[in-house]
Amino acid sequence: EDLFFGEEPSMATRLWTSGWDFFAPTKVLGYHLWTRKHRPVFREHASDEQRQRETRSQQQVRELLGEIETKAHGGLELGCKRSLAEYESFSGVS
Repeated sequence: EDLFFGEEPSMATRLWTSGWDFFAPTKVLGYHLWTRKHRPVFREHASDEQRQRETRSQQQVRELLGEIETKAHGGLELGCKRSLAEYESFSGVS
């Protein structure tokens, strides 16, 4: 629902286990200005409600990735083409 840090591993895991392949270009194709020194970060203005939504979203990703045992992932599901263990082996991350 409200996730900033953690969306990439969640999406990558769900896409890869659904059969999508990943490729890394050998040349820079785009650029992302990560620094926020020139403008305020939206997180600096977060309300208690927004922080609670983010905490719930982070919990759902932890559940999805097997860090926490549960039967429900808040609507998030892994694909059925490849397993989470295969993704961990492929990515080198567990």
